[in-house]
Amino acid sequence: MRERGMTRLVSLLLCLVLITAGLSGCKKTSPSTEENNGATELLSQEEGTGGKGRFLETELPLPENIRELYAMSLLEDGRIALFLWNDKERAYQVQETEDEGKSWKVRNIDLEAAKELFVGYLNTAAIRPDGTVGVLSQNDGRLLLGIILPDGSVELRELSLPDAESQEQKYAQNIIGSAFDADGNLVIENLNSHFYKVDLTNGNYEPLLDLEEKYIRHFGTAGNKVLAVSAEEVVLFDSTTGELLEEETVLNDMLAADSSLSEIVSDSGKPLVFAGETGGEVIFYANHQGLFCHTPGGSVSEQLINGSLTSMGDTTVSFLDLVMVDEEHFLLAAVGSFGEAKLLKYSYDKNAPSVPETELKVYALEDSAFLRQAVSAYQKGHQDVYVNLQIGLSGDDGMTAEDAIRALNTDILAGSGPDVLILDGLPVEKYMEKGMLADISPVIEEIADKDGVFENVRQAYDSDGVIYQFPARFYVSLVNGEEEAVEAGGSLKKLANFVTEKKAAGESKIFPMRSAENLLEKLYFADSAAWTESDGKLSEEAVTEYLSCAKQIYDAEPVESEDVYYSDGGVASDTIGTLDAMGVALKTSKLNYGTIVSMTEFTMVYSMKSQYGIDYELADRETAKSFVPCQLAGISSQTAKSAEAEEFLRVLLGAECGAYSFSGFPVNRTAYEKVVEDAAERYDEYSKGGVVVSTDEGDFFEMMFENPTPEEFDKITGILESAKKPACMDRVIKEIVLEQGDKALKGEMTVEEAVSEIMKKCNLYLSE
Repeated sequence: MRERGMTRLVSLLLCLVLITAGLSGCKKTSPSTEENNGATELLSQEEGTGGKGRFLETELPLPENIRELYAMSLLEDGRIALFLWNDKERAYQVQETEDEGKSWKVRNIDLEAAKELFVGYLNTAAIRPDGTVGVLSQNDGRLLLGIILPDGSVELRELSLPDAESQEQKYAQNIIGSAFDADGNLVIENLNSHFYKVDLTNGNYEPLLDLEEKYIRHFGTAGNKVLAVSAEEVVLFDSTTGELLEEETVLNDMLAADSSLSEIVSDSGKPLVFAGETGGEVIFYANHQGLFCHTPGGSVSEQLINGSLTSMGDTTVSFLDLVMVDEEHFLLAAVGSFGEAKLLKYSYDKNAPSVPETELKVYALEDSAFLRQAVSAYQKGHQDVYVNLQIGLSGDDGMTAEDAIRALNTDILAGSGPDVLILDGLPVEKYMEKGMLADISPVIEEIADKDGVFENVRQAYDSDGVIYQFPARFYVSLVNGEEEAVEAGGSLKKLANFVTEKKAAGESKIFPMRSAENLLEKLYFADSAAWTESDGKLSEEAVTEYLSCAKQIYDAEPVESEDVYYSDGGVASDTIGTLDAMGVALKTSKLNYGTIVSMTEFTMVYSMKSQYGIDYELADRETAKSFVPCQLAGISSQTAKSAEAEEFLRVLLGAECGAYSFSGFPVNRTAYEKVVEDAAERYDEYSKGGVVVSTDEGDFFEMMFENPTPEEFDKITGILESAKKPACMDRVIKEIVLEQGDKALKGEMTVEEAVSEIMKKCNLYLSE
C-alpha cells in the first residue's frame, strides 16, 4: 500500500524527441470549409522545408482570484467552463465564458445543498460537455460525490466503494483522479489504483478494473478509452466494460523515453494529458514535447504542435485538461510554477511558416527548468522566431564538461556558435579576454530602470560601465545554529576550529556532510569568490587555506559512508539547496551549512528560528561575502541577431520569468518582491504544511511552516544585498579542485600536494 505525499513540483527532464512526419493513422475529424486541411496540411509537411501552416498559441483571460483550478471543459454550446476555488470569495465556483475569456459568468450554485461537499477535502473534479460537474471530496471519513447540474442545483451522494478485503477501506475511499468518458459516465481512480464507473443519472457505481499491481500515477480518457499511466506503460481499457485493450507500443515507447511522464507534477497538474476525437477513435495527447495525434494500432504518433515553440515546452508548467475543439483548434488548461492557472488556445494558421524563419541559438552547458521557462516565454511572444536551445551536457553521451566546452569553442571559432550563451560553468574570463562577448550594459540598464535589480550583483559584473555577463538568479551560503555556531561560520578558519574544539570536548555530530566531496562543495561555494587574483589566476594561498580547513573538519568528523548525494531536480548536484535545515533541531549536527536557494527554503529556516530559536547568517562573511550566480547570460559578439538576442535577455532577466520560485533568488527586484509577497501569504487556515521526523536514536522533530515576518524578510534581503563577489563558476576549475581535494581529505595525498596539482592543472587550463 502506498500513500501520496505533499504537493510538490519537480523539474521535468525533456524526453527524447519523438520525431514524426506524414499523416499515417490520424484522420480529419470534420470536413474543412476552407482549402487548407488544418492539422492534415501541417502534418503532410516536413520541418525545415519552408512550408506553410502551424498551430499558434493564444493565452485566454481567466477569472480573477483563482487560487486553484480543478477542471476545464468545452461545453456543447461552445462555452468554456471551469471549476475553481476563488480565493477572494473563499468559495468553489463554476464559471463560464462564451467569448473566450473576455467575460466570465459565475454559475449560481445551491450552496446549502453543497455545504457538506465543500467543507471537506476536495479530491478531484471533472466537467461533462453538457455542463454537469462531478466533484469528489472527503468529509469525516465519508466519500461524497457532488453533482452540480447546469442550472446550479446540487445532488449529493455518499459513496462506499467496494474493495478487496486485503486493502484498507480508507485507501479505497481516497479518490485521486476523475474524468468523463464519451458516454457521460464519470471514471474515478482511488489510491489503490482501482477504477470505478459512476453513472450520474442514478448515482450507481461499479468496479471497472484493478490495476494496483501497476501502480497508476495518473489517467485520462479519450472517448470511451481510459489511458492509465504507470511507471512502465500506458494501460488502455474500455470505460464501459473495464476490458483491457491492446497495448499501444508507441505510447509505451514514449513513456520509456521519459520517465517524468509517469510522475505527478502537483495535486492539480500532470505531465501528460489526453483527449479524444469527437465521434472517432483518435487519441490526442499533450506533454512538454508538444501535442500529438495517435490512431490505435498505428506505428507512429503524429506531432501537431512542437512544444518548444509554445508554452507546452515550459517544464515548470503542468497540464490539467486537454480538449479538441475541432481539427484546427485545441484548448489546454495548465498550471504554472506558482500554481497559477493558464488557459491556452491553439489555432491552425495556414499562412504561418511551419517552422519560424528566424533561428536564435541559445547554448547552456546544463539544462534547467528555469531556462526552459524563459525559452517558452520568449517563444510565446515571438512566434516568428525559433529558439534552438542547445545543451552541452545531455547526460547520456559520456561527454565531460571539458569535452563540451571544447566542442562549443570549436563552433564559436568556426562562426557557427550560439547567439546567446548561458555562461554557468563556462570559461567566461577567457571569453572576455578574447572579445567573444558583447557589451550588454544597455539591456541591464533598461531592466534596472524598469524593474530594479540587486545593485550588489550589478556592481559585481560592471567593469567601467561595461557588462559582458549578468545572472538572472543568485543564491547564497548560510550557516545556522545556536549563537556560537553562527559566529563560527563567519570564516572557514573559525569554522574548522569550532569543529575540532567540539570534537575534543567529546561532542559528536557537529558538521553535517554526506561525503568528502559534499563537504568540499559546500565550502567551495562559500569561499571560492576570494580565490581569484587580479590577473584572473587562482591564489595559491587562498586555495591552501580552503583545503586545510576542509581537511581539519573532515579529520575531526569523517563520514561513515562516501555516498554522493543527488538533489531533486534532474541534475546530479550538491550546489542547489544544500543547507541541511533541520539538522540542529534533530540534533544530528551543531550547525547547518550550505546554500539556500528559494523563499520556500527560507520559510523552513525562519520556522526553525521561530519555533526552535535557531538563528542564521551569511556563511564565510568575514572572508568572501560571496554569492552564487545562476543562469549567467551573455551575447556572442559574433551574432548577426543582436536584436533577437537582446530581447531574449529581456525575457530571461525580466520580472515575469524572475518570479519563478525555485533554483535561486531573482536578481530582478520586481520579481523578488513578488516572490516575497507570495512567501508572506503562502500558509493560512486553508493551506498548512509542516515536517515530522524521527531519528534512529529516538529523537523526534516536528515543525509547522510559518510565514516569515516582515523583519525576517528584511534580514534575508539584507544578507542577499551584502554578498559582493560571485563564486568561481568555471566548471572545469571546480571539478579540478574537488577531484584533488577529495584525494587530500581521504589521505591519498597531502594538502600541499593537492594544492600543487590544482594550481598546475588550473593554470594549464587557463592558459589554453
